Amino acid sequence: MAAALCAATVLGFASCSDDDDEPTVPGTTIEEVFPAGLPTQIGDTKITTNANGQVTKIEDGSESAVFEYGTFSRATEYQVKMTVSDTEYPEDNFTIYMQLNGQGFVSHALQVYADGEEDTWDFGYNGDGQLNTLKRSEGGDEDGFEVTEMTYTAGNITSVKEYETRGNGEIGGDAGSTSTIEYTTSSAAAIDNKGALMMFDDMFGVDMDEMGIAYFAGLLGKATKQLPLVRKYDGQDGSFFSYDWTINAAGLPTKMVSTFNYDGGSYEDGSITFKW
Repeated sequence: MAAALCAATVLGFASCSDDDDEPTVPGTTIEEVFPAGLPTQIGDTKITTNANGQVTKIEDGSESAVFEYGTFSRATEYQVKMTVSDTEYPEDNFTIYMQLNGQGFVSHALQVYADGEEDTWDFGYNGDGQLNTLKRSEGGDEDGFEVTEMTYTAGNITSVKEYETRGNGEIGGDAGSTSTIEYTTSSAAAIDNKGALMMFDDMFGVDMDEMGIAYFAGLLGKATKQLPLVRKYDGQDGSFFSYDWTINAAGLPTKMVSTFNYDGGSYEDGSITFKW
């Protein structure tokens, strides 16, 4: 249940000149992020908007994410509140409070679990408004962070690096992983990302977890220019994921099939359908 880059460091994320400005109306970036229109359904996940075009609910079976916009105060003020609940597993419910930058995208988020535990998220964007850095706490500063850095080339994510830091900011014992993304193959031409799809985990291997759904509320930046066709992990002996897209007459994707390829074989990893 994605040009010129603004300066960024591992623990000081990119911020463009207008990032510190207060966004005018939270949640009104939908037309900017999805110029061809927001999908109404992704797999079994349905998206609901209000009269202002803001996403108010994203639901899949017993799970739902409800979005509220305004001012929400905890230790500081937030502009968006996302309440995620599961009627079958209420112990897994949580709430994420989001602060937005001047582009209307999330710059900082506080995640509060049902048991009262908390995690934080920090996000950075390049000059084109595309997400290029994220940092997530794992049990607080003392235990360190999960860090992801995305490199863009000509509007497309071409490299994803993930690693962990200790609480003092030093790189952890595990150097992490790097994957590369390709948008053409010897048998397939590039496909424009007209639908502005960004399933960060499924398409790019970015460990976004609970925050990923916020992209479809227009809150996590803009999409890549094209759809990924291949994702390779460094040091995995040639194994890779390939993506096969079905595109309708309007140039919008209606299905993605993910295949894991390895030495001597392959198997379908999963498929997702899209309605517009």
